[in-house]
Amino acid sequence: MVIRKKIVVKIKILKETKNYIKAGVIKYIKRGKDYVNTFCPFYYACGGCTLQNLDYDKMLEYKKGR
Repeated sequence: MVIRKKIVVKIKILKETKNYIKAGVIKYIKRGKDYVNTFCPFYYACGGCTLQNLDYDKMLEYKKGR
């Protein structure tokens, strides 16, 4: 997703195969200027709301541009 291009994270590799690598975020080093804290306690475990930590106005702007 293009919106995430300004986020820098430290990761831990959880699984590595010939075709893909699965990793988890250990620490956020840099976040985009439109980042807001998530309000769902299951956000990091679920991952279903990929735009939840984006500023609301920016979220609408992204959705309208799809």
